[in-house]
Amino acid sequence: MPRSKSEYSQGERWFLLYQYFIKNSNKETPVTLDDISAHLLNYNIEVHPNTLRADIATLQSDIFGLTIEYDRRYN
Repeated sequence: MPRSKSEYSQGERWFLLYQYFIKNSNKETPVTLDDISAHLLNYNIEVHPNTLRADIATLQSDIFGLTIEYDRRYN
C-alpha cells in the first residue's frame, strides 16, 4: 500500500526513480516528465517539475552515473 507523501525520504524517491528508469527508459523510447510524475503518484508522491528535474540531474551526476533518456518538456 502506498505511503503518504511525507513518509518517503529523498533517497527513497531517488530509488523509485532509478527503478522506473531502468525498466522504462531507453534511447528508442524516452519517457516524459508526465510519465515519471504519474509513476510517482502511484506511491502518493507529488513532485514539482523543477524538483523532478533536480532529482534526475542527481541520478545523472557522478554520484550515481546513470544515463537517463527522458523528454525534458512537461505538459
